[in-house]
Amino acid sequence: MIITQYNIILKRVEKGDIELIRYWRNQPSIRNYMEFKDYITPSMQLKWFESINNKWNYYFLIICDNKTIGLINAKNYNEEKKYGEGGIIIWNKDYLFSSTPVFASLALMNFIFLLMKDPEYSIIKIANSNTLAIQFNKQLGYEPYTKMNAQEGFTYYYLSKENYLAKTKKLNKAAEILSENSEGVKLIGEKSPINLDVINALFSQ
Repeated sequence: MIITQYNIILKRVEKGDIELIRYWRNQPSIRNYMEFKDYITPSMQLKWFESINNKWNYYFLIICDNKTIGLINAKNYNEEKKYGEGGIIIWNKDYLFSSTPVFASLALMNFIFLLMKDPEYSIIKIANSNTLAIQFNKQLGYEPYTKMNAQEGFTYYYLSKENYLAKTKKLNKAAEILSENSEGVKLIGEKSPINLDVINALFSQ
């Protein structure tokens, strides 16, 4: 399963990708901002993959300029309440302060809110010390969410579909201009038992 927009490729994580993810997830520059800070072993990583390789969790490698630069996700989707939890990691420092993280986030959120349509909101959890991530997600329309209590040092943020569409209208237009690509978000792949029905239905259109 692949999502593309703004010259960014989001490729759904497969078993063969997990050692690359584990390597970067264990780097102090990333691990220090995570809720789980222990060193991740190969067996722990495999167990993690087996727990997320299903229709409720969507983890994607971010590919730009033929380089795998990070990871983005929409996880723990609640089909009844119509929301999931987002997250993004950029491990290639050459792209950390570029427009690429914005493009990748827009591609995923456009897929969720414009193609899937069913989801109504998204939540994320950010370390209070990660000021870059806080500023970044506020650009997308996320706001502090006091109805959910996070562990000490972290805060939940909330993004409704309505707020996202209003907040990112100009941002999406700017992304079209900067990327020189005005094509809408696209889904590539085929039906799978590890996809939600609403996603599998998109492959028939």
